[in-house]
Amino acid sequence: MDGRREGTRSVPVAGQRWTTAGPQILCWRKTGDLQREDLGWMLTLYDPWTETDLWSHPVSADAKASLIDNDGVAVLEPKTGDFVVIDRSSGEVQMNHRLTPDSSIRGIYVLSSDDSYYLITNRGAPYNKDRTKIQPMPQGVGNIFFSGQLLA
Repeated sequence: MDGRREGTRSVPVAGQRWTTAGPQILCWRKTGDLQREDLGWMLTLYDPWTETDLWSHPVSADAKASLIDNDGVAVLEPKTGDFVVIDRSSGEVQMNHRLTPDSSIRGIYVLSSDDSYYLITNRGAPYNKDRTKIQPMPQGVGNIFFSGQLLA
């Protein structure tokens, strides 16, 4: 690389970008199907150089997702319980499993091992300003606080 500008490309607006995967961008994108609010979104891997989606996966507006290491994306549909693991580079569904629906889930975090995925769900901590006292984690800032289930 010699620092010369190779060109200009358009990218999705900031509210649609989730993270980068090498030179590609993982995005949440609203589809044109306004009659289908339940499946009105797509999770896509966008290549700004070619200005195309390399792959896409339909999701609902309520979908929760988590990156898995550097090569996977997990998506949970809380209302249906559908849980999928997608290969981040190819878009291929690596695992598809139906769990018990739980519309109170606010977020997920997924850990992987050699032969398993561990899905941690977050329903949010109950809060009462008169009684609830939250102590910070000993490891410092940036730790995730979960109130939910651990599923393997």
